[in-house]
Amino acid sequence: MAESRIDRIAPTLLRLRRQRTFAFSGGWGDTRASGLLTEAITPADAIETVDFNWEQTDSPRSWSREITISRAEFASPAAAFLPDQSNTVVVERISPADKPSGVVLLLPSWNDEGFVRRRRLAQSLAKVGFESLLLEAAHYGSRRSAPIGGQAIRTVAAFAQLGHATLVESRSILASLGHPNRGIAGFSMGGNIAAITSATVPFPVAVTAFAASHSPGPVFLDGAISKIVDWDALRPQPHVRLASLFNQASALRLPVLDHHSTAVILAAAGDGFVPLAATRALHEHWPGSSLHVLSGGHAEFMLRHRKSVTSAIVESFARTFP
Repeated sequence: MAESRIDRIAPTLLRLRRQRTFAFSGGWGDTRASGLLTEAITPADAIETVDFNWEQTDSPRSWSREITISRAEFASPAAAFLPDQSNTVVVERISPADKPSGVVLLLPSWNDEGFVRRRRLAQSLAKVGFESLLLEAAHYGSRRSAPIGGQAIRTVAAFAQLGHATLVESRSILASLGHPNRGIAGFSMGGNIAAITSATVPFPVAVTAFAASHSPGPVFLDGAISKIVDWDALRPQPHVRLASLFNQASALRLPVLDHHSTAVILAAAGDGFVPLAATRALHEHWPGSSLHVLSGGHAEFMLRHRKSVTSAIVESFARTFP
């Protein structure tokens, strides 16, 4: 199927806003930080746990009173590799009234500032008995290190910090949950990091990845985002060097664990940002995993398929914790 019309015109719209949106306009940054991507994907021998000091916050007026929102902050276990502004992790928890059937960590996608994008999904999950934890990524929202209004990730080094921190923090959050049924899920970049995280923890997790690649490589080198990368800022040999780095940070290079056979993967048939082949490759790497290919493209995926995403997360828990 050809890529969706929205995905096809999205790079043109982004190019019209070049000063704000071009990826990696700051170049490589500190090249020493680039190795953080490959360092983080090594299966963890020991995982640092955290204490959640939850404080309840106000829920949107349109929400049921039975669904509650609370927040917690803690020092990032990846703080040594982050700028000071990103050192404090912020997690939002959206809970149903009754004891949840499971707890799912919902990871952020590229350019996801704060929690608004994921709250509607978390609300849908609460209605069917699941609790959601929403992680705010390093360099975004309250953890921003770049000026507000511009691109949060200006260098490849910052992208490596983002990936490394999200993976390390996700492991710590999952290891600190008291519920026996825990899962991890994400859209696009969040799905990629969820897949990698799931292969580096020593306990079972329900995995759901939607519109996600096995690595950043196909997204930045072949998808629509490749049209807004500032390739001149990455010279010399920008494509070769970026491919070498990003293709190392791939779930395909990691062990296949028992819980991967119960993973649920969603793809968009007309995805212009994440090549369908990159999503299929993840499915094929995990024998027994379930793949559902939905209509449409990447940009409108969460608007069109929130019910399907909710069902997929519930399905992954049912398959993993029967």
